[in-house]
Amino acid sequence: MKKIILSLLTIICFQTNFYGQIKTKSEKEILKEIEWISTNPIQKSDREFVSKSADMMMFQMVNYPEFPVNYKALFEFMNTDKNYKYYDEISVVFIGNQLANKIRTTNDYDLTKSSLNSLKEVLDYYKLVLEEEPNEKNSILDKYLAMTDSELENYVVEIMSK
Repeated sequence: MKKIILSLLTIICFQTNFYGQIKTKSEKEILKEIEWISTNPIQKSDREFVSKSADMMMFQMVNYPEFPVNYKALFEFMNTDKNYKYYDEISVVFIGNQLANKIRTTNDYDLTKSSLNSLKEVLDYYKLVLEEEPNEKNSILDKYLAMTDSELENYVVEIMSK
């Protein structure tokens, strides 16, 4: 998955530099694709997941090139279990939802709120993964699932303030 995404990013960058402006999907289409990515664990449709992920990344690079992806809210997961089967997919779900929050809020974008919402989307995706593959548990994500909404919010606010 990492190789596919890196290859797509390389191609996109190459095309932008040598062939001019790239046509991307509309914000409405990208929001639908992000929703699809967030609700369809990859084992259901690998090619479609990769295609929609590439569309999302291309859209972000062309339309929001200065928009930084901030992984602080997912930091603990990302630094502890890179061998987790759905590591890349969960990263894409998180990135996609940060972009969706940016599109929906434009100038009122709040990184902490976006990170909290994105983490909640990751947890919903993780639940779907567990429905399909109950043995694909992750201790960090399980810890987040066990938190109440207010505990999760306090955790994200604390992480984001560091």
